[in-house]
Amino acid sequence: MTTPLKDPYDYGTLGYFAGRVAQDKVPVFNGIPSNISWDALKHLGAAAATSGSVALYHVVGVTPEAPTEEVAFGQKKIKDWQTFEFGEKELRETEASLSKATPEEVDLVLLGCPHASITEFREIAHALSGRRLKSGVEVWISTSRMVKTYAEIMGYTNIIESAGAQILCGTCPVWMFEPLASDLRPRVICTNSAKLTYALGLYRAKGQAIEVYYGSMGRCIEAATHKA
Repeated sequence: MTTPLKDPYDYGTLGYFAGRVAQDKVPVFNGIPSNISWDALKHLGAAAATSGSVALYHVVGVTPEAPTEEVAFGQKKIKDWQTFEFGEKELRETEASLSKATPEEVDLVLLGCPHASITEFREIAHALSGRRLKSGVEVWISTSRMVKTYAEIMGYTNIIESAGAQILCGTCPVWMFEPLASDLRPRVICTNSAKLTYALGLYRAKGQAIEVYYGSMGRCIEAATHKA
């Protein structure tokens, strides 16, 4: 990896790229900082498992099985393995392949795929504070019941729901898309999840008239809201 990644969304983009080239192999990532967040690792793995069939990955200096390159590659010479560069060009090209709409067209924002963590709830609450949803736009956030309970205690759910967003538990946007599409008939869905973007592409291939705006959590909230 030769470009700095600042957001879990960026790591989802990296994961999507890696899944396409690795397919069912085990990718080894080098150049990722040791202080990478759990949310970034979550988005990385989820995206790699959808664009490919990646069940396991190593991050040099981060994951337990990969303290060094040599250990990660099983003591085999690195030159014997396929290598791929992920730089600024690859980052932007992968983003462009996932995002086909503009923020002005968004009528539904789906966050929490994989389920939103308490850290992500804090970020969503901060982004929604003092803002309201635009007319005709909905924001849905998927999470577990445990995390929602924590978010209620921390005061995040009150901020989120006061802005007009909804919190969903016990389900996943991927599985609820067909009834969602029937009821809401969204034209453009906005998400920060490369995993969900891939899944929505499968529905589009079946004839669903939707496009996706793929962006960071902050950009998703910005597309859906205005100042109260």
